Amino acid sequence: MDNFLESLKNIGIDFVQNAGLAIVRTIAFLVLGLVIIKIVQCIAKATTYKSSKLDQAAATFVVSIITVILYIALAIVVVSSLGFSTAGIVAAFSAVEQVTYGNYFVICSR
Repeated sequence: MDNFLESLKNIGIDFVQNAGLAIVRTIAFLVLGLVIIKIVQCIAKATTYKSSKLDQAAATFVVSIITVILYIALAIVVVSSLGFSTAGIVAAFSAVEQVTYGNYFVICSR
C-alpha cells in the first residue's frame, strides 16, 4: 500500500512539474490574449467609427476582420503553448487564404 501511495505521489509531482505548468501557462496566454483582443477592438472601433472617410458598414467590416485575425493568432498561440506543432494549422490557413483571395484577384484582373 505504501508503494502505491508513493507511486501516486510521484505521478502527481511529475504532472505538476511538467504538464501542470504548461496548462497554467496556456490559461494565462488565453486570458491575456482575450484582454488584448478586447483592447484592440475598442481602439479599432473608436478609430474607424470616428473616421469620416469610412462608411459605417466598412468600419464594421474592418473591425470584424481585425477581430478574426486576432482570434486566429490567439488560437495558434494557445495550441503552440500546449506543445503541439502549429505548422499544419498555419498551412491550412494559408491554403484557405490562397483559395479565397487567389480566385478573387484572378477574377478582378480580367
